[in-house]
Amino acid sequence: AAENMDSAMAGDVEMGAAVAPAPVSLKDTEARVTGRVTKIGPELGAGKMSDQLDELVAKYHVLVISRTWCPFCLEAKSTLDGYGVPYAVLEVNEHPQGNALFQELASRTEHGTVPAIYIGGEFIGGCNQLKTLEFNGELAVKLAAKGDVVNTPPTVGVDEKRISGTGLFRFPETADGNVVRLVAGMVVLQSILCIAFFREPGTRWFVLGLAIDFVLRFLGGARVSIKGLLATALLSRVPPKFVAGPPKQFAALCGIMFSVTAAGCYLGGQEVAGAVVLAMLVGAASLEFFLNFCLGCWMFGWAIRLGILKGTVYRAHLNLRDLKKNGYEYVTSFHEPSGKPNAHVLMPWQQGLETPADLIRKERFEDEKLSDVSVLRHTRISFFLAPMTLAAMGYVFKFLYDTRVDPVLDFLVTAWKVVAGVGAAAFVIFGCIYALRCVLHFNKVWKEFNHPITGHFFSVIPITILIFSLLTEDRNEDLGEGLLWLGALLQMALSVQKIADMIYTPLSQDMLTPASMMAPVGNFIAALSMGAYATDNDSQEDINYPRVALLWFGVAFFFFIALFAVTFNRAILDHHSDARLRPTLWVWLAASSVAGPAYAAVNTERDVSQETLYQSLYTLSLFLFAVLAWGSVRKSFFAHEKFTMECWTYGFACCALALSAIDYHVRVGSNEFTKVLAYLAVALAAWVTSVVVLHTIHLLVDGLRLFLPSPKWGPLSLMRLTHEALRVELPRLEQLAEQMVGESAEAAAARSVFAKRFALMEAAYSEHGRHEDLVFFKAARRYFPGLETSMDEEHEHEHAVLDEMLELLPKLSAEDAGISGPAAASMRDLYMGWCVHVLNHLRHEEVYVTKVMRKYVPVEVQRQLTREAYHVTPPERWLMVFPFILANLNVPMWKIRYVKAFTWAMPELAQQIGLMVYRSVDAPTWAFLKEKCPEIIPRGVSGFRRYY
Repeated sequence: AAENMDSAMAGDVEMGAAVAPAPVSLKDTEARVTGRVTKIGPELGAGKMSDQLDELVAKYHVLVISRTWCPFCLEAKSTLDGYGVPYAVLEVNEHPQGNALFQELASRTEHGTVPAIYIGGEFIGGCNQLKTLEFNGELAVKLAAKGDVVNTPPTVGVDEKRISGTGLFRFPETADGNVVRLVAGMVVLQSILCIAFFREPGTRWFVLGLAIDFVLRFLGGARVSIKGLLATALLSRVPPKFVAGPPKQFAALCGIMFSVTAAGCYLGGQEVAGAVVLAMLVGAASLEFFLNFCLGCWMFGWAIRLGILKGTVYRAHLNLRDLKKNGYEYVTSFHEPSGKPNAHVLMPWQQGLETPADLIRKERFEDEKLSDVSVLRHTRISFFLAPMTLAAMGYVFKFLYDTRVDPVLDFLVTAWKVVAGVGAAAFVIFGCIYALRCVLHFNKVWKEFNHPITGHFFSVIPITILIFSLLTEDRNEDLGEGLLWLGALLQMALSVQKIADMIYTPLSQDMLTPASMMAPVGNFIAALSMGAYATDNDSQEDINYPRVALLWFGVAFFFFIALFAVTFNRAILDHHSDARLRPTLWVWLAASSVAGPAYAAVNTERDVSQETLYQSLYTLSLFLFAVLAWGSVRKSFFAHEKFTMECWTYGFACCALALSAIDYHVRVGSNEFTKVLAYLAVALAAWVTSVVVLHTIHLLVDGLRLFLPSPKWGPLSLMRLTHEALRVELPRLEQLAEQMVGESAEAAAARSVFAKRFALMEAAYSEHGRHEDLVFFKAARRYFPGLETSMDEEHEHEHAVLDEMLELLPKLSAEDAGISGPAAASMRDLYMGWCVHVLNHLRHEEVYVTKVMRKYVPVEVQRQLTREAYHVTPPERWLMVFPFILANLNVPMWKIRYVKAFTWAMPELAQQIGLMVYRSVDAPTWAFLKEKCPEIIPRGVSGFRRYY
């Protein structure tokens, strides 16, 4: 049983299955299940096991060899229940000949786990293989081959939707088995070193770090653990092994018990006892690392078998594995670029004259961008957040050492030099690349500089220079002072330019983000730097640094208050759909944190430690950290977007908080409370910085994916996402169309499934066509009158053929083969040509209309157009469209963005949209979406909250 459980855990699936337009009551579902499931009793006759197995396979179209307690068997049977087909079950642990029969099956198929599933006499494998067939749209045809009526999409009982979520806390429902195994090896190495040096005073801190890393891994998985991220970076080029998350989380919990106990022993002076506990941890982790046997997973399996845990604990993993796997393959595979040159698109009224305002045809599609690695073209200004944060972390270490808070911290001399040195190297490297980009791609740099959001990140360059001036002020006075004035003057010039742009340039609310507070942060740091030089250098005889610093501090303080009020108001009213901007919220923390030390720096002639303003700024930074940290964890703001360089803002903000905490402790007076806060802040900054460093290294090692184009999407992304769903389903229907001609049972099954799936596809395609004809095409032609009128002709042709196919559709389901057979042949011929035409048409639209919508239409207008399109389609049709689109978007992020496109445009209708999604998708898909888009949870469903 343990082997079966551990082997089966190596799978990981996702339910891309669509769901019925309306739910069926649980009572009705149970009644059907009772009538169609045949439980094989002990009436099997005597004879060879091979003959008995052959008899069962021949007798039952669908045969499941199962164990009653196995979660994978429960999910397989639940999947078959959803399709409404009869099937037979042989429970190995209940049948008197079950074990012998299972051994025969295992020797025949080399499949040593349950469930073992036969369909139509063909052995398909276990639960993972069953879910893969479903994900690829092949399962319904196999199930219907005997002539049974199949629910397509499968029916889901209402009660089944009440699934709590995809994972406990923020631990993913699916983990990478390779990463888990390498992390176990790191645990073994660290534990052995702690045992070997158990009498060394510093060993206790390494044991404490081991325990903290286990806690972090238990709460958030590898993405927040230093060991997990290091393993991920090292295995960047190794395809992941998708395994179930829950047992790995339980194994991390077991590791917490061992490591916390060991840490308590080491800190309490019982090093020998702690070493014994660590030796036990080494034994368990060695089994995982060397033998690929997870002791925690084995215990987890027995907990399920004994009924301590529910068998449905694997459900999210089993239904999301294929989705995650497909998403990984899509992102990492190479997409061949079209290679076609850009060209001006001339309107009929232009008479062949090209102008700079023409629409430029770029036949570069979204999937091609995933392979468009270019160090030069795609190095953005946000990349400089990395050296800025590293420099800030180095200065925090140096400041902590210089203040002599604790003599134990002498090692920080080396730490700050190494970290600052790496930051300086990164700054030089990015600086050279960006300088070359300015020469070769000046238009891109200029556009980035003038952008109302990204333009504010140009302050990171002078901020980095100013931090390096702080790092060098006691070592090379001339260099440090030169860096000080260079950074301070550059920051003031940027502040004047950016603030003037905000005042004199009309901006929508969407463009007022906390990134605008980078200018106050830079001016605060300039004032802080001048105060440091006034204290430590003799140059103050020539320049009154405190007086000069007041200019930078005054500007920073005024705009800190003004911009905080404006951006805070926007954050409260914002729907937070664009996750790319969420890291900028942490600029608030950076600004409030450096404001206190800067205030003290410009008031060198008096003690400010007891002043209300100084203390209020420090307490404000603590409060903002608590708010931002709690909101980030509770609302899962950062869980469903890919790591971007903007995420370095977290590290910089935490470094600023650590600086403020150390400064406050030194000025207010030594006491244990402020000392502990300072240590905790420094540890937090070091951890967050290490996390973003390892994320960045992972992207660099993994095919230089750091240098890909930044993702772009908005409310009108629903157009392209609908295209993606059609591109998935149309070829599948094409395969069915080939199979449905003939008089065989397989052909009849293919006709039945084709008819049902074609109806859903037709609803999605027709409504999408209406949206384009009535809303999107008209909007695009307001910018470019006469744009590609050939698309209207293509629509007319496609709808005419579609009408012909709709007339044939009822005949496909006729029981008389004399009717359904010829109809199938005609439908196949019509569909084949129509499918090719539609796929070409989708690309045609993306070259022209989608480009116009993304590049020319402002976000507010995109919202209006999305509202219009939403109200064009009646709710009855949305109940067919939503499940079709969400089922066929086979990349996780696409599902989220499709829903977010509507809630971004209509936040007040988010719960109305959620109600329709809830009624029409399967339970795992709903659990996945409600975790990532909590605003859609409707009344009566767990997690509902009133927003309007």
